[in-house]
Amino acid sequence: MATKRPYKNSGAGKGKGARNGGTLITLDKRTPEERRKIASMGGKASAVKAKRERDLKKLAQEFLNMDVAATQATIRNKMAALGLAEDDMFYANAILAAMIVRASNGDVNAAKFVRDTAGFNPEEKVNLNAEVSEKSDVLIYLPEIEKDEDEDADEETGGDPDRDNEQ
Repeated sequence: MATKRPYKNSGAGKGKGARNGGTLITLDKRTPEERRKIASMGGKASAVKAKRERDLKKLAQEFLNMDVAATQATIRNKMAALGLAEDDMFYANAILAAMIVRASNGDVNAAKFVRDTAGFNPEEKVNLNAEVSEKSDVLIYLPEIEKDEDEDADEETGGDPDRDNEQ
């Protein structure tokens, strides 16, 4: 069986864990100005990603709220066959209608989607109501711990080293 080869330019032998060829410098070895610049670049990249995700979410919502195009006769006919009015022919409703059809044909994941979309998803929270009194009848069992001979001697004398000398 062939052995795994190290990564190309893994930097083997250049120090502890130097797979980067020794080019990376940890933040604690950088100047405060360099750390500030790196943090700033990270913050800007994070803002760009957040904006992209926000725009994608907005676009998805716009598409879901769009009317099903008149050229999509097949979709419109299926929705009409399910009893949806002409005013309710949005893509979100088309998706929901398709999932209802799949769920009625036995697709469990489609059934979960419909259930969750309708707001009937089961709670995953556990509510615990308990009363605590001053005296409790709760017993806690601890595992047996193996003892060495010195501890056995301490136990016989009550753990008092001076008492050993008295006996």
